Amino acid sequence: MKTKKTAINIIFIVSTVWLVAGLAWSDDSRFSLAPLKEGFNSFKENFNLFTEKISPDLSTFKEHFSLDNRVVYQYRSLGGDSDSDIYEYWNFRGDNFLSGRLDVYFSGRLNKDLDGTTQSLLSDRFVSVEDIDESWQDQVYQLYANWKDPQHRFRIKIGRQYVEDVGWVHMDGGFLRLYEKEKISGSIFLGKPVSYYSSTSDDWTAGYSINVLPWDGNKTRLSYVRYQDERVSRNDDLATLDTWQRFGNQTRAHGRLSFLDDEFQMAGIDVSYIAPDGSYDVYMRLDRWGDPGNQSREYDALTGILDNRKQFTLFSIRSSFIVKPWLSISPGISSRIVDESDQDNRNRQFQNYDCTFNITTHDNWDASVSLNYWDVKNSDHFFGLTGEVDYHKSKNWEVTVGTSYMTYEYHFDITDYSRGLSPDAYTIYTNAKIKLTDSITLKAELELEDNSYESDNSLRFRTSLITRL
Repeated sequence: MKTKKTAINIIFIVSTVWLVAGLAWSDDSRFSLAPLKEGFNSFKENFNLFTEKISPDLSTFKEHFSLDNRVVYQYRSLGGDSDSDIYEYWNFRGDNFLSGRLDVYFSGRLNKDLDGTTQSLLSDRFVSVEDIDESWQDQVYQLYANWKDPQHRFRIKIGRQYVEDVGWVHMDGGFLRLYEKEKISGSIFLGKPVSYYSSTSDDWTAGYSINVLPWDGNKTRLSYVRYQDERVSRNDDLATLDTWQRFGNQTRAHGRLSFLDDEFQMAGIDVSYIAPDGSYDVYMRLDRWGDPGNQSREYDALTGILDNRKQFTLFSIRSSFIVKPWLSISPGISSRIVDESDQDNRNRQFQNYDCTFNITTHDNWDASVSLNYWDVKNSDHFFGLTGEVDYHKSKNWEVTVGTSYMTYEYHFDITDYSRGLSPDAYTIYTNAKIKLTDSITLKAELELEDNSYESDNSLRFRTSLITRL
């Protein structure tokens, strides 16, 4: 209870300071906080002068390079357990070298567990696969060079990359795109799959795609990928047909059909429509997933834990309506439909309903209320209600305060052991963001949760320093 009261006080103080400061900076403020405003403006002016003196001339740098760096510190506590971690994310891009022929790109992450772990869920509720030891851990997401032909006849990408054409395969290797701007184009790739948590030293993947533009508004793609998993001495072959069609300026459609190891994997279609005046939009999606009985580590990684995937149909529809200039509503419905013979603990039928009300009654204020309800077969259900208010006097800073209530009922049966859970949780949170300079932004988040299933309250604090050049 002491932790809860302390966190509530912190949230109240942070929110009050930000809101009062915002009122003080407004032209029609009834509060006399001119000294605070002048002090802040003086600090910001001196800070900008300081950064200008220590910063080199970036005009030449920005012609070819862009850099995005995000340093994140996170603290979590629950009862006697706590966890402190630090993360650093990098995105670096270099464009148009050698007369526009060469681009380079790097993205990755560093992370460190600052307080150690026992690597056991029984003694540490915050343990994860990232808590290997107390040293820095690194993950390179992408690191490649992209060579482009000025006549767009080909481009070659070498290094660690995602291959978009075949389901975003992650690999170290080479990718060749041919005649990208023509009505018929294609690509081929070959490389070694990337995995951060299991060995892929002897695995390899390869494939191709063929793209055609048969008529106005249509694009169709046939793609194939082979994944060779040497650990279990097997290979997977995935073939996919995609087609995109534009109907006028308001309607878009996308259809897809895929086969995995000569067995039906899935078929689906989605359609989106935007009203000519922008007053509403509608998005619908329908997918049918088969039961290939696959044991693939790449395409069905949870089979070893949850058994083979069974057949199901997934339908969803979502829309947004501008009811008034200050009010918009975004409802959504989704449903998973399962044949009775295919029902099990993994493949369950459900319906999900959600709706968000967005309110903008003032240029400086936004508010929203969201409701979410899940109805899962066998009496399981979930209900959530969230409301928040956002204040943004200028583009340089903003603060958000919100609260949510969630309750659910869940039953499970494992090897003749049955149990039911029906907790509820109440959460309050606040987020703040301030733009220190044109290239540096500071964010902070604070969240407190009171969960009836736990005897203690949980606390999460997260701060981010973002630099963009």
